[in-house]
Amino acid sequence: MKCQFCGQELPDKAKFCFNCKKQIVCQQCGEKLIDGAEICIYCGTEINPTIITNSQNHIKYIETQTEKSFEASFSNETAGAVVETFASFLPYNRKRSNIIEFTNNSNEANFSEVENVTPKLLSSNSNGESTTNNETYSIDKIFKKRGENEIYLHETSLKANSKRDYAGRLTILYLYYNQIHGIEEVKRTEVNSFLEKTGLKNDGNYRKWLSEEKSLYNINNGSYCLCRAGEERAKSYLADIFDNEKTDGWKLGNSTKDNSKNSGTNKTSKNPTSYSFITELNLKPEGKDSLKNFVSKYKASSGAEYNLVFVYYLQNILGEKNIGPNHIYTCYKDLNFKFPSNIRQSLIDTKSKKGWIDTSNMNDIKVSTVGENAIIDLTK
Repeated sequence: MKCQFCGQELPDKAKFCFNCKKQIVCQQCGEKLIDGAEICIYCGTEINPTIITNSQNHIKYIETQTEKSFEASFSNETAGAVVETFASFLPYNRKRSNIIEFTNNSNEANFSEVENVTPKLLSSNSNGESTTNNETYSIDKIFKKRGENEIYLHETSLKANSKRDYAGRLTILYLYYNQIHGIEEVKRTEVNSFLEKTGLKNDGNYRKWLSEEKSLYNINNGSYCLCRAGEERAKSYLADIFDNEKTDGWKLGNSTKDNSKNSGTNKTSKNPTSYSFITELNLKPEGKDSLKNFVSKYKASSGAEYNLVFVYYLQNILGEKNIGPNHIYTCYKDLNFKFPSNIRQSLIDTKSKKGWIDTSNMNDIKVSTVGENAIIDLTK
């Protein structure tokens, strides 16, 4: 349909025109309005002549390739609800994400696709300056509130590899949720209570995880506070959760028993302790850095750091596909470095403790977004 006042093309069910900012149909009976009339001539309902003032907001959505377009105007009172509702039906993909940016006073809200970014919701403060609520849209999908204070786990699929990994992820995400909502320090007793309500106990396995991950948080007077590294880890966990290609290695409610012990054959196939040298893997390619030269550029010293450098080299320098434990073993052997007795477990630990690599498919190991940032820190 076209606006009877300015001729702007509009959807068939439009009630207002975003171009001339006029109400085009009666809100009560749905009949078209007449220019200059102060009431609907069909039902007598009083007409509000315009829908937008200087304090109104505008939102615009454009999608490439298929060339989709969406525009809408709304008041400050409804701004948050409009953006959150619109965001809820946009597809989330870790590699190509629709980013929602909202500002008021008729500045356009832009929805764009960027690489490896968690969706952000921007709002404006009283001075008209945009402020970022970080990953509130994502983290608020993981936790919900009952009443005023009780927080509960809403999304139980945390894409963890083990019960210990699950408890660790839940701890960091819980602290991050509180931080996003203005609570910088959370009492240790509160964290333990939350874990127990979720079905996890503060056992020795969990306490060991806490001692190994001290770089992620500070403890002050019996309260936890996330460090910058903890914030980055939380973001990597969120990326895992919203990645539909990732699967859960351990789910809430699973038995803690190691199923691989049920069968000697299965244990061998899942956790091999012997590896094969890939003879056709050329680690001294012509026109590219050799593995030896590439590794010399980085300050790698631990198994996790070497795992990251090796996977990065294979993936980004050699362009290898379907990288597996044998590839990493071949890298260690090529450099004549001492390698872990269980390379597979070493790779899993690199994923669970650092988040640098993606081991959800052991025959297709890849560097994660966090790993791409971490390798820069290893540069001499």
